[in-house]
Amino acid sequence: MPSRLSSFFVPFMLILLAGCAGTSPTAPARTAAVTTAGILPDGAMVREIRVDLESVGLPAERLESARKYDLDGRIAGDLQARLQATQSYDSEKGDVVLHINVTRFRLRSGSAAFWLGAMAGADTLAVDVVVERNGRNLDTFATDTSTALGGMVVPAPSQRINRMSKELARRIAARL
Repeated sequence: MPSRLSSFFVPFMLILLAGCAGTSPTAPARTAAVTTAGILPDGAMVREIRVDLESVGLPAERLESARKYDLDGRIAGDLQARLQATQSYDSEKGDVVLHINVTRFRLRSGSAAFWLGAMAGADTLAVDVVVERNGRNLDTFATDTSTALGGMVVPAPSQRINRMSKELARRIAARL
């Protein structure tokens, strides 16, 4: 005959484990960044990608974490690689500059992501993008990405930042 404690404990543990094991798909962008295409005029290519971590005023601990994991370098590098693959980037012939301002950033610690998984919340990365050609603003848009992956799937913060940076690059490139 099961005790009252075990009749409560077993369902509670099953619910707890189900929450930790689940993953959340990447959140949709705040704008139609994935579905709207064509900001760049025909023949225009990106010459430079500038990523700014400081203009919006991220909290000090988040700014420190962004610097520790070279967030600005990862975003610029992933976006450059994505644009080069579609022949939309040329540092010499290009005439478009992308200004990317990080507006929101949250990264769970490795232990929180491992032990608590999705219950520790999501890692988030949001940016505002200004597309400038020959000193003239062509467009401004915002996009973001997040992930609740953790546990044994993607425990390391650097792995989660890489995933978010690559997804962000995909969304920005799709908009261009």
